[in-house]
Amino acid sequence: MSECTICFETMNIEKDKLTMCLLCGKSVHTKCYKEWKNKVGPYQPDKCLYCQREAQLYRINRSWWENLRTCCC
Repeated sequence: MSECTICFETMNIEKDKLTMCLLCGKSVHTKCYKEWKNKVGPYQPDKCLYCQREAQLYRINRSWWENLRTCCC
């Protein structure tokens, strides 16, 4: 488990909704990302908080994790 860089709380992939950067693989809580995005401006491009590149961000939730674990583990 890792820490959300916005709220500094522990992220649990099995119960939290997360937003992951497809370029670098880092994640933050989806609710934290949405709040941060509203503060910087909704018209700004989506950028990863880690790699700072305009990113394709992917929402991860429990069903995504369960499907991954079922097919690949």
